Amino acid sequence: MIVRLTEDKIFKIKGILQCTIHNSHSVKIRDIARIVGYMVSSLPAVRYGTLYYRYLEMDKITALKQSKGDFEASMSVSRQGISEM
Repeated sequence: MIVRLTEDKIFKIKGILQCTIHNSHSVKIRDIARIVGYMVSSLPAVRYGTLYYRYLEMDKITALKQSKGDFEASMSVSRQGISEM
C-alpha cells in the first residue's frame, strides 16, 4: 500500500510555505504553528518528515516564550527554519 499526499494538499502546503519564506522576517507565531501542523499531518505520507520541522518548532517555542504565549505576536524565522521550509 502506498500512501501519498493529495494534489490539493501539496498545492496548499507549497503556497503557504512560499508566502512564509518571502515574509520570514516578520511572521505571526500562529502561522508558523499552522505550518508545523500541516507538516505533522502529512507525516504518514512523507518519509523522514520529522526531520523537516525541528528548527521551525524551536523558533516557535522561543518566540512564544518571548511573547509570553501570545500567538498573534510577530517573529522571525531562523535560516535553519527557512531551509526546512
